[in-house]
Amino acid sequence: MGFTFITKHPAWLVILCVVLAGAYAFFLYYRDTKLKSLAIWKIRTMMAFRFISVFLIAILLLAPLIRRVNEVIQKPVIVFAQDNSQSLMFSGDSSYIRNQYHDNLKALRENLQDQFRVRYYSFGEEFKTQKNFTFNENRTDFSGIFTGMQNKYSSREIGGVVIASDGIYNKGMDPLYSASSVSYPVYTVAMGDTIPETDVRITDIQVNEMAFLGNQFPVKFFVAANRIPENEKLTITITHKGEDVYKDSFITGKKAFTVTDTALLEAKNEGIQHYTVTVDSVAGESNLRNNSREFVMEVIDNKQKILMLANSPHPDLGAIQKVIGDKRNYEVTYSLLDDFSGEVKEYNLVVLHQLPAVHNPASELLKSITEAEIPVLYILGSQSRINAVSQNVDGVTIEQSQGKFDEVYPAFNASFTLFNPKDDFEDYIQSLPPLTAPFAEYALQGNFEILLSQKVHDVATEKPLVAYSANNAVYGSKQGFIFGEGIWRWRLYDYLQNNNHEQFNFFINKTIQYLALRSDKQHLVIDHDNVYNENENIYFEAEVYNESFEPVRNAEVNMVITDNEGHEYNFDMTPADDEEGSYYMLNAGIFQKGDYNYNVTAELGSQTYEQSGTFTVLPLKIEAVKTDANHNLMYKLANEHGGKMFYPEAFEELQTEIANNESIKPIIHTREELTQLINLKGLFFVILLLLGLEWFYRKYQGAY
Repeated sequence: MGFTFITKHPAWLVILCVVLAGAYAFFLYYRDTKLKSLAIWKIRTMMAFRFISVFLIAILLLAPLIRRVNEVIQKPVIVFAQDNSQSLMFSGDSSYIRNQYHDNLKALRENLQDQFRVRYYSFGEEFKTQKNFTFNENRTDFSGIFTGMQNKYSSREIGGVVIASDGIYNKGMDPLYSASSVSYPVYTVAMGDTIPETDVRITDIQVNEMAFLGNQFPVKFFVAANRIPENEKLTITITHKGEDVYKDSFITGKKAFTVTDTALLEAKNEGIQHYTVTVDSVAGESNLRNNSREFVMEVIDNKQKILMLANSPHPDLGAIQKVIGDKRNYEVTYSLLDDFSGEVKEYNLVVLHQLPAVHNPASELLKSITEAEIPVLYILGSQSRINAVSQNVDGVTIEQSQGKFDEVYPAFNASFTLFNPKDDFEDYIQSLPPLTAPFAEYALQGNFEILLSQKVHDVATEKPLVAYSANNAVYGSKQGFIFGEGIWRWRLYDYLQNNNHEQFNFFINKTIQYLALRSDKQHLVIDHDNVYNENENIYFEAEVYNESFEPVRNAEVNMVITDNEGHEYNFDMTPADDEEGSYYMLNAGIFQKGDYNYNVTAELGSQTYEQSGTFTVLPLKIEAVKTDANHNLMYKLANEHGGKMFYPEAFEELQTEIANNESIKPIIHTREELTQLINLKGLFFVILLLLGLEWFYRKYQGAY
C-alpha cells in the first residue's frame, strides 16, 4: 500500500505555510523574558511544538487529499463438478462411491482451501451448487458445466475445473465441443468401470406417436448384449394390458452383439395405450433395469386429410412428403394448382407452396379455403405474389422492397408455447443453412406466435421466419407460415449431422399436427402433452371463454389430478403473467410413472364449465442403457485443455498437480481511495496533543 498527497492549490503555498508557521513560532519565543532561565533545548522543543501544530493547521486550510493505492489479493476459484447421474451407481465401484468417495472430496477441499476457493457443483439434468451428491439424476449433460461457470464467474476468477464423471452423456452437446472455448485448465476424475459387465439391454424403441383404430403399426426395437454365452436362446416379448401381443426368440452369437427387429401390432383400443418390451436376462447379469422399456401411443379412429398444392414442382414439397406421405394417420394428396379439380372442404389442412403466385393469383382457391374455414400452411418463395398473401390473410402484412429476396438463417424463439420443442432442437436450428425469404417489413397481428425468426449475417431480427396462429376456440381456422423456400436443405443437413432426419421430421410433424387438428368452440379448452417422462414437469394451459366466446381472465379454474390408486392432487390454475395473455397455466411439477386422469372446472359467474382428460408418465431408464465408462472422453477433455486425468484413488496426486500449476495464479486488484486530510481524526488529536504539551510546559515554567 502507498499514498501521496494531492491539493488543487499551487505547491508554493506549502512553502508559504512552512515560512508562516516558522515565523510565528520564532517571534512567539524570541526574547521571551519569562523563559530566560530555561535551557535552550527546552525552548526549542516548545517552539517545535508550536511550529508543527501551526503548520498542520495551515496545511488543512489548503484542503489537501490523500490518495491511497491498496492491493487486494483474491484466491482463484477451483470448480469441482461432480456427475450426479444414476449411471455411476451401476458401475463396479459403486460401493466406493457410496462410502469413501465423499470423505476424499472433503479432504481435497480442506487441503486446497488455503490456496484456492474450492466450489462444489453437480451436473446431470442441470448444473447446480451441491456438496452432498445423491447420484440419482436421470440424464447427464456436460455442456451445462461450462455455460453454468460462465454465468457464475468471470474467466479471470476461474483457476481451473475438476470434472468427476464416467464420461457417459445422453443430453446436450458433445463435451469436447462445449469446452472448446475455455481458457483454464481442465482436470478430470475418471469414474466407473470401462470393462463391460454381463448385460442384455434394450437400447432403443422406435414407434409412431399415433395409430388409427383397426390398423397395424410397426414397433422397431434394438437389443444389445455384452459378455454373454453364445448359442443361448433369448426371448423378446411385448405386452399390452397384461397380455403378450408379440413374442420372438433369437440365438446369441458373439459375446458382444446387437439385434434389430420390427414387430407389427394391431391398434385394437382407442386412446392412450401402454406397451412394455422385455428381453430375457442371462446368468450373471446385475443390471436388470435395462431389460425392459415402456412406450405409449395414441390410437385414434379418424385420419387427417392433407392437400398439398404447388405453383410448380419444388424439392420442399418432396421433403414434406417424405415425412408425412407414409404415415397411416395422414392421407396426403399432392397436385399442381392447374391440375387440381377437387374440393378443398374435404381436407383437414391445405399446404400452399408459393401460392398465390406471381402468374397465378389463385383467387378462387383462396376464396374456397376461407369459406370452408380450412387451416392453411403457406410456404413463400421467389414465385409468390407477396401482396396477395397480405390481402387474403387477416393479421399478416408483408411489404416487400422492390421484389427483392434475401438469404436468412433461422433463430429459435425460446418463448414459443404452441408445442414443446424436441431435445436439442435449438442446437439443430442454430446451425441450419439459410432460406430464401422476401426482403420485406413484416407485421403479425392478433394471435400469431413465432417459432423461428430471421437472422441476417449473424444479426438476429424480429422478422418472422416460421409462425403459427395461436390455438384457441374463437378465431376459426388456424394458419401457419414458412416465410422462405429451401427447407429441403434442412432435411439434408439433419442427416449430414445426425445420420437421421429426426429433428426435421419433428418440425414438419408438429407443424402438420398442430394446424390440422381442429377444435370445436368450447368455453373451456385444455392444452397439454399426452406423454411425459418421469423427470419432466407437467404443464397445462387452459383458455376460458364467456357466452360470447370472448377470452376472460377472471374465472376460477381448478384442476384435480387422480392417479391409478385414487389419490387426488388439487391445483389452482393462474392467469398468465403477461397482461395480454388470455390463458391460464399450471406447472404441476414432477409425477411418478403411471397413468393419470384429470378434471378441470372453471367457474365464471353463475356458469361452470368442465373438461376431463388423461396423461401418462413414463419411466426414464436412459442412464441404465449404457453403463460402461468412457474414460477416453475424460482423457481427451483434460489433455486438450492443459490438465490431466486422474482416478478416484489418486486425489492426493490431483491436489499436488493443481497446487503446483503455475498458470493458476491469484488475482491482484488495485484499489485507489481519495480521502480529505481534514477527515483524519488522528490528525486532530495530534494537533491537540502538540498544543496541549506546549501549553502545559509553558504553564509549568510560569510562562503564562
